[in-house]
Amino acid sequence: MRQWTSRLVEGLFNSPHGVTSDNDGNIYVTEWFIGGRYTKLALVH
Repeated sequence: MRQWTSRLVEGLFNSPHGVTSDNDGNIYVTEWFIGGRYTKLALVH
């Protein structure tokens, strides 16, 4: 039996599906896969 390894790597997107932003300039990316994930990309001044 092959061992299951996660394809989720911090800083890389696996299956980006949606994007939005807030009034502070931060960007949020959602990913579509079992369990789902969202990533916040914070604006750095």
